[in-house]
Amino acid sequence: MRVATNQLNYTLDVVLNASDVAIIQQFQSSLNSFPIQLGNNTEISEITFTTVCSSTATGFQCRCEDNFAWPYSTCVTYGACDSIVSGICTCIDAIPADGQSCQAIS
Repeated sequence: MRVATNQLNYTLDVVLNASDVAIIQQFQSSLNSFPIQLGNNTEISEITFTTVCSSTATGFQCRCEDNFAWPYSTCVTYGACDSIVSGICTCIDAIPADGQSCQAIS
């Protein structure tokens, strides 16, 4: 017997605001066992963190997680806090006004 399933995949962007980086790290580590069941028909099978922004003495820095980066235009617009290599950087000196987050490195 074959059971038909209608599986749909969605990508959600979620912004977590926390003033303490330790809270973000605790949140990340609490989501390590998958799948996470939501009701009878929905499950979260993967969570990928892309960007972590934190306050500094002079404002904010937004850093990319592994395998993610800011495009060149964002590095220049907001100021890179690391080297721009091959047209990308992994840290900028501000929170982008348009809500942009780090992009997957292809």
